[in-house]
Amino acid sequence: MFVISEPSIDLRPEDNPTSEPGPDFAVLNCSLRELGEKPRPEDLRLVAEVTSSSLSFDLTVKARLYARAGIA
Repeated sequence: MFVISEPSIDLRPEDNPTSEPGPDFAVLNCSLRELGEKPRPEDLRLVAEVTSSSLSFDLTVKARLYARAGIA
C-alpha cells in the first residue's frame, strides 16, 4: 500500500477532457513507479479530501466525479 499527496486521477474517458480531480491524499494498491502514469480508479484504495474552504465543491462536483468513476 502506498500513500501519495494530491495525485491527479485518471477518470472515465468522457470526464477526462474537463476534469482531473486531485484528492488531498490517496492510498494506492501499488507504487507510482508500477503505474507509469496517473492512478486510475481501480488503482485506488482510498481518497481523502481535507478542507473547509472547498467543502461544498468537494461534496458535490468531486463526489459525483468520483462516483461516476467507481471510486467509493
